[in-house]
Amino acid sequence: MQAELKNEIKKNYQIKKFSWYGLLKNLRFFEPYLLIYLLADGITFTQIGILMAIREVIIYVFEIPSGVLADKFGKKKEMLLCFSFYIISFVFFFLQAGFGFYIAAMVFYGLGDAFRTGTHKAMIMQYLQQQKWGDYKSFVYGRTRSFSLIGSAISSILSVLLVLYLPGLRWIFLVCILPYIADFFLILSYPESLDRTEDEKVSFSFKMFYSETWLSLKTAFSDKTLRKTLFNSSSFQGTVKTIKDYVQPLLVSSLAVGFIISDVSDDKTIKIILGLFYFVMNLLNSAASRNAYRFSDRFGAKRIINITFILLSAAIFFTGLASLGNLSVLIMILFILINTANNVRRPVLIGNLSDKIKANQRASVLSIESQLTSFYTAVGAFLIGFSIDRIGLSYTFLIFGVLLALLQIVVSLKGVEGKQAV
Repeated sequence: MQAELKNEIKKNYQIKKFSWYGLLKNLRFFEPYLLIYLLADGITFTQIGILMAIREVIIYVFEIPSGVLADKFGKKKEMLLCFSFYIISFVFFFLQAGFGFYIAAMVFYGLGDAFRTGTHKAMIMQYLQQQKWGDYKSFVYGRTRSFSLIGSAISSILSVLLVLYLPGLRWIFLVCILPYIADFFLILSYPESLDRTEDEKVSFSFKMFYSETWLSLKTAFSDKTLRKTLFNSSSFQGTVKTIKDYVQPLLVSSLAVGFIISDVSDDKTIKIILGLFYFVMNLLNSAASRNAYRFSDRFGAKRIINITFILLSAAIFFTGLASLGNLSVLIMILFILINTANNVRRPVLIGNLSDKIKANQRASVLSIESQLTSFYTAVGAFLIGFSIDRIGLSYTFLIFGVLLALLQIVVSLKGVEGKQAV
């Protein structure tokens, strides 16, 4: 019976739409080259840290309000707005007109993320509740996330072709607009039943807005398990977001010892290697996400959450050591380990977290999780960028790995019990 239901879920038309949404959304062809692109344009690591921090501050400021507005006025409307912000951001990146324009690009990218994160997950959870498939959260989210990662893999391999045939890296940002337009129309086709949890229309008032925001915060932090899970998740996700792009200059420096990054950044061979590396990594990430529920069924959610945190801190520390020895293959393996751990963990954690949230507060509480992640990332991005300009990538990774290991002791879920939301 369970196998038949899982097969039915796989064939469901709306579940397929959720999957295609993730695939199209992850066609970010610029991803393997973003830091190289910025460094080649004369942007320093400290400035890169500032840009990342600005993006995360925008997410931090708008995250909870966007979740409340999504729950009360329509998740579809909010998703359509987020893709409009992304497209504007890509145009600013394409213009390549200096640090000020990159700030504007990051502001709009942050707005897109703030209006998207938590909202689409809440739509998936709402649909599962409507279909009475609530017990299959990890299975469904793992499957839809695997399609997102397939999109990342496709994006990586296509980015190699774009690097070879486009006049310059900046043109990749214009190409990125096309799948985002497609995703805009895909969201338009979602059923109206996913727009709001309640059927009746809601009129806006600041009193209601602040009341709902306070209720979401109270829900998130009043329960011990939920509170600790949120801090555990945000610190893990924030770390992955902070360090994920720095693999580019790490690999460039280890693959081309003796050259200056600005000289190597124009070498198409390096860019092809990076694109192929991201392609392989994202295929493995997709497999990890698709099978996350198997790990959860076998080992339990809390154990998976804690083990992956330990793996992350160890992998970051040893990436620093590998960088000191210019061991590019080991850096690749460790970075794949970081992403695989993240993509096993994420569906497990989202399922575990959703069990503790009431249906009409899911977008809001999941947005709080994203907001905490943004706060952690904003601080971490600036500190890492500042540190790299002064002591280098390798020593920064070593220090960050040790600090993360100490943090894991504080946010570990071991022995914490909580209650099921109703």
